[in-house]
Amino acid sequence: MERNRSFMHRLVHLKQGTELIPARAGMKIAKTSLRVLHPHHPGFGHNEDSLVLWGKIAGLKWIFTGDLPRVEEVKLLQQYPKLQADVIKLGHHGSKTASDPSFLRRLAPRFGIISAGRANRYGHPNHQTLDTLQRLKIRSFSTQTQGMISFEYRAGQAGRFKTKWKGKSDDHQSTSSQNY
Repeated sequence: MERNRSFMHRLVHLKQGTELIPARAGMKIAKTSLRVLHPHHPGFGHNEDSLVLWGKIAGLKWIFTGDLPRVEEVKLLQQYPKLQADVIKLGHHGSKTASDPSFLRRLAPRFGIISAGRANRYGHPNHQTLDTLQRLKIRSFSTQTQGMISFEYRAGQAGRFKTKWKGKSDDHQSTSSQNY
């Protein structure tokens, strides 16, 4: 984003002390278990420049793919051939331009999280993505239909997904038999 003039202009007008920290593949995010898998080169903030994070949280392998397009997902698998995840935050709000079926198959996640606004003008998440998740038996949670999604865990205990929609909460116990 440091090459994006509009973004840098807005950054200047933020609160004092705001700092831009360039993140590139291979970096570890301080004070977390997260590693940066993408991008490899500076960009302008386009979808193909999306930040991809991977790490272990509560004994589960998580991947957050931003708006990374399918072609970049496939490249990611070439760069990290043993990449796996238990939980994926699906790319581009569940759009058909992300979450390539071969990418999902190789990652083999058990859970998929979709962040998409209700009645959004783009029709996210796309029915093809939802069909792929169902076909691959990936249990999905969507902000569009379930509201806020959180994951709660304590050391030595199984975690659980929780959703909250307009004051109504639903607990979704993780189906894993291992403690994490």
